[in-house]
Amino acid sequence: MPGSDYWADYFRRIFIPEADAFAGCLSARILPAFENIDEETGRVEEEEYRRLGGLFDPEYGPDEATLAEWARDHAISHYMTLHGVRQGVVNLFGVGLWHRFEQQLATYARRGLPYTFYPAPNPQFKDVQDALMDMGIDITALSSYEKVDELRLLANCEKHGDGPSCAQLAARRPNLFRPPW
Repeated sequence: MPGSDYWADYFRRIFIPEADAFAGCLSARILPAFENIDEETGRVEEEEYRRLGGLFDPEYGPDEATLAEWARDHAISHYMTLHGVRQGVVNLFGVGLWHRFEQQLATYARRGLPYTFYPAPNPQFKDVQDALMDMGIDITALSSYEKVDELRLLANCEKHGDGPSCAQLAARRPNLFRPPW
């Protein structure tokens, strides 16, 4: 069984770059698709105004102000939908990052922990944490533990909705529960 130097190197060379690539994909590849929502919304409004104008007879149909209002409502709906989709994607990336972390931890548990401390066949974070504690390793003392635990709470919040994880996360990070505007 490989020793601690092997695993320290494995974490640095394999696990951390995987997590960095996953997280970087969000900001470098996915979120740029949402950068021009304002301009897109303006185009949607103009197109909807033209479309509505072609449907009505100017003599008998709604006046131009009403058509403009309907087009504006359509554009606002479009903007809010895209804003919600963007937030949903960000939330899903948090869940995905936590899932990736748990997969990496399970790999470490299966390959790196001595058999006497080996956790359940499909170990969860708590299983590995407990196994390490039984070995005398308290991961809660690590400087990054708080961020890892926040990620766990965030993933649980997104997957399960309001509940204990959301309450704990809101107490720690109330800014995550306020709209950005």
